[in-house]
Amino acid sequence: MKAHTSRNLGRALGGKKRVLALLMAFLTVISLIPVVGRITVDAATSYNNSTARDKINSMLSASDYQRQLSRSHDKGKTNINGICTWCAVRNLLNRKVALDSSTYSEYLSRQFTMPEVVKNVSGSSIYKDLGDNIIWIGNGETFPDYYDNDFSKGGYTYTTSESAFGATGKSKQDIDERKNQVKNLLDEHPEGIVVQYYRNKDNKHGIVISSYYYDSSNNLRFRVVDSVDVASGKGEINMEDAHIGKGYGNSSGNVTDNVFQHLTSYVFIAKDPIDIDLSGFKGHLPYGKPYKIPGLITTSKAMILEVNARVIHASDPYATTAKYNNGQDAKSTVTLIGDFRYPIKSHKIDNEMSLGKLNPGNYYFEIKVTDTNYRTLTKRIGFTIDYINIDFAGFSHALTAGKSYGIPGTITSYANISKIEARVTDTYFNTAKYNNNGKAASYSVNNVNATSYSIAGSNIDKNISMGRLNKGSYYFEVKVTDVYGRTNTSRIGFTIK
Repeated sequence: MKAHTSRNLGRALGGKKRVLALLMAFLTVISLIPVVGRITVDAATSYNNSTARDKINSMLSASDYQRQLSRSHDKGKTNINGICTWCAVRNLLNRKVALDSSTYSEYLSRQFTMPEVVKNVSGSSIYKDLGDNIIWIGNGETFPDYYDNDFSKGGYTYTTSESAFGATGKSKQDIDERKNQVKNLLDEHPEGIVVQYYRNKDNKHGIVISSYYYDSSNNLRFRVVDSVDVASGKGEINMEDAHIGKGYGNSSGNVTDNVFQHLTSYVFIAKDPIDIDLSGFKGHLPYGKPYKIPGLITTSKAMILEVNARVIHASDPYATTAKYNNGQDAKSTVTLIGDFRYPIKSHKIDNEMSLGKLNPGNYYFEIKVTDTNYRTLTKRIGFTIDYINIDFAGFSHALTAGKSYGIPGTITSYANISKIEARVTDTYFNTAKYNNNGKAASYSVNNVNATSYSIAGSNIDKNISMGRLNKGSYYFEVKVTDVYGRTNTSRIGFTIK
């Protein structure tokens, strides 16, 4: 069939030779089209934090990074050797600013200058010569590892307290461990981290390791911002292609391994001076029921000045404050706290806000914190108000074959519950069957006539036997219907081993 179609196509275009000519011409044209933004790596996949990385790289070009030059030091000439770590620190800070900025104009208004960086890193002072090249006054580059560096302009605190790889000359196993340490740090800090390479006093260099990826052979590889390469118009590039790779890692063997063998420390880890912890906040809340709002706010550099809390509709593009069902704004403010710690639960915000009075729908709970240095941090967490709420708290995701299991869970409803249908399904949502009799693993309760129902110890718990299921992956599913015909279905996954 394919051959017949090809012959017809050849005749239509004037024969096979003409088809081949047209095809070669098409491929020639395609090969001349420039590819914008292509990354020259070996089938690279799995970039860490790709969304954050892409945002930084789309906002910053090589010209936005601090360059490092090499000139002689005597007879009035400027020597830029020795400030590579300062350059790396500035480049890292400004990657963080780019990540947190909405526009390039905002980035420009917030970016760090080299004098601001050097003042915090080493205590030395620097200035520029007539050629606009950075020079310094002091005893050279230092990088203390015993205190936090406060860059309050950007609202960030960076610390070197997580540093220290130790001595060089490590085994392959130790080198791989270093790689994984850096990989894990990059998962937490998509702006990158500063590392220092030290083989001897004449072979040392500081850079930003900005991201990692796995090549086509599943080798862990890294991208860097090297201030020497920045001077020649390059931004984020492969470690092997950077100055750190060509100048320091190009001895026999793997370039990346050679670099990591001589890393003495990973330094400059980002941490925000304000932290908002909303862990424990439930994603589904019952309509008309009270809810205690969990959360903890802490600051590290200045006391808490003000906390603003509010609810906004998830679908509202203007993020206006939502209203309770009585028309009042769903918000609360606490001012002049005068402490480094503020628990939300059972305090003013929790006492004033009534999430159960929100109409059913999807929302964000938003917290904005301002400290006494006027740094701010805003955090949101999504949640849903349901007429019917199904909570599987305490449900185990791993069960043992042949052993009984008490099924936990609670159901709450604004109106009386009419019917509860529970079942176990396979991963395709087909009702599972018991291994001893082939019966369906399901049970229903009618005429509940209550606004709450506890699954543990109920007829559902007694009549659905997890221990009689074959080994495999399943879902436990509950569908609830109230007296007005409103329904809600929820499921939770688990495995029988």
